[in-house]
Amino acid sequence: MPATEEKAWQRAISLAEATPDAFVLVGTGRSMQPLYESDTILVLRQLPFMELQRGQTVLYRNKRGKIIAHVLVSRTRDGWRARGLNNSIHDMEPVQAENLVGIVLAAFKPVSVGPDGKRHVIGAATDRYTAK
Repeated sequence: MPATEEKAWQRAISLAEATPDAFVLVGTGRSMQPLYESDTILVLRQLPFMELQRGQTVLYRNKRGKIIAHVLVSRTRDGWRARGLNNSIHDMEPVQAENLVGIVLAAFKPVSVGPDGKRHVIGAATDRYTAK
């Protein structure tokens, strides 16, 4: 494993260990680019459903059992509507207390070369995405 990937994992695991109810997963797919590239290391935190807020990136389990990471866009009577940043419409299935996995607390992605010619790890602590 390249040093930058190892460093990304170390930082993610350290944050998860220091945060109550936190854990680490690797994201895949394109629906959340450019915020989260495929293979980004995500630190997630379990959060009570009533504490969710518009703009947070959440992970939820859909009816087929697949874990989805999308941004909360609106609160409805049956839960929250979520949408991938590259998707034109929101997900048809709502995020509810029963299918909520957690929110993204931070993301770490190794990059090959920075502006200074060295390899770096990008790390961002974020629990909310603000659409422009």
